[in-house]
Amino acid sequence: MAKLEPTPSSILDSGIAVAENKRIYDVWKANQQAGQDLPRSPEQQRAINIRAAVDNHPEVPFVQRIQNPGIFPVLNNPDGSIGTHEMRAEQRDNGEWISFPQITPDYKGGMVRIPGAHAMNTATADGNYLNFGDNKQRALNFSKHYKDVLWPNGFLGK
Repeated sequence: MAKLEPTPSSILDSGIAVAENKRIYDVWKANQQAGQDLPRSPEQQRAINIRAAVDNHPEVPFVQRIQNPGIFPVLNNPDGSIGTHEMRAEQRDNGEWISFPQITPDYKGGMVRIPGAHAMNTATADGNYLNFGDNKQRALNFSKHYKDVLWPNGFLGK
């Protein structure tokens, strides 16, 4: 069984909560490799699933923006806040559940909010989505909780 101590690779710039979520994922991964499956809380399992989705798909454009938030543009909202992804989960015609951003790069080098079904069509055409197969709950959890797991202190800790 893996030791439950943080390693240097789990200490991330955005704070202790990120390190804890990464540590939970690292321990889970080590236990899986060792053939062990230990009980987890629903919150721990959600963190594991979100971290795994991101770590296993670094080629997806919005995942690259999640992993490197400071180097990509953001959308300035009318209320003074910033938008980075505005994730949605929807079921495709083939029955697969996907998670995709409604905020995406525009052709001018900035960001744009794309509404509803058009956002899903754009994301699938661009390969800018994560496929959760028939698992509706994982797609919904990713869309709703990815920032809680990956950016618990807010965008760039703000």
